[in-house]
Amino acid sequence: MASNTVVAQDPLPKEVVILLAILGAAVATMLGYAVHRTLYAQQYRDRGDSNTPGDQQTGYMREVRERNLQDMDPGRRKERRMRGPVRGRGDGGFNDGDDWGREEY
Repeated sequence: MASNTVVAQDPLPKEVVILLAILGAAVATMLGYAVHRTLYAQQYRDRGDSNTPGDQQTGYMREVRERNLQDMDPGRRKERRMRGPVRGRGDGGFNDGDDWGREEY
């Protein structure tokens, strides 16, 4: 005869419960962000809020990037080392009048 007894199962381990709670919180956060971004996207576009830099900052960043690329050119680096450090900055950096970079190759 078959008996209709219910076998008690072991509860989930604490680690699994914690992991499920963390994953559930992450999913809820992402869903909340997606809903908020969808519902209020037009307001952000109308205000002009964005993380893009202005024209002046963009030009400055382009200038610094070009200067850094030129400094990475091996020919320019050798020329700069032979010339010596840049004088007159006075900021305590490497180019503050010390003998850094005076080696000739």
